[in-house]
Amino acid sequence: MDSIQQITRDRKTEKLYILSPDLRWAIATVREVRPDRGVRLDRTVAYPEGGGQEGDRGTIETTSGLRLAFDDTQRGPGRVLFMDGFSGVHVDVPIYHRVTPEDAHHLAVGDEVIVSIDMDRRAQLSLSHTAAHILYLGVKQVRPEAVNWVIGCHIREDQARFDLRVDERFMPDDLARMEEFATEFICADHTIKIRAHPDEPEALYWLCNDEVIPCGGTHVSRTGLVGRIRVQRKNIGKGKERLIATFGPSDTDRLDRGG
Repeated sequence: MDSIQQITRDRKTEKLYILSPDLRWAIATVREVRPDRGVRLDRTVAYPEGGGQEGDRGTIETTSGLRLAFDDTQRGPGRVLFMDGFSGVHVDVPIYHRVTPEDAHHLAVGDEVIVSIDMDRRAQLSLSHTAAHILYLGVKQVRPEAVNWVIGCHIREDQARFDLRVDERFMPDDLARMEEFATEFICADHTIKIRAHPDEPEALYWLCNDEVIPCGGTHVSRTGLVGRIRVQRKNIGKGKERLIATFGPSDTDRLDRGG
């Protein structure tokens, strides 16, 4: 085996959230402790920041009962894919759980620990990431040329946003039509499935109602869970627009569609 591939395999973290996205905790072994970067385990339930989605937060508990909080989860470099939809994506990556430098000194390589995540926050991020895909499909429906120029994405607990390059700004009617599309898509309560590429188990696809989007993030199981999506826009510079999707069950909030 090539030496670089061997190093990658030895350093990668087993990603339990891929096969079991609802898994809240797992027993793991400490493989690396870096006060400047965090703690790397041999396996984890924590999703690392990627695809615009914020990393999970949670705790690492030692056998002595010491519970250390991590406030972010980040991926290190891995093997780079060169395939349609995933070009430049890193797989077989190590995952680091960011603890304070003081807490990092309580852990040593070889320690057995329990890694747990904030499941309520994960659930909100999964809703938000699903809302982001529905917004993307709405843009594709209303302004199909714009989806070819996505320059940024951020998925947090309470909203999802896309930054796009556009020749013409999004108008109030565009936003209304996106919301109408999103409402119909959500009310149809389509089933959402996640499938792996046959040659790359970490290269994942989001499948819903004949739509296929390459995505390794976390999602809910059906569109009806998202609730009503509201869409706002913001001008972020010449030829650049930001679309912001908020979501939830309420129909009473009215959005200012100005920019």
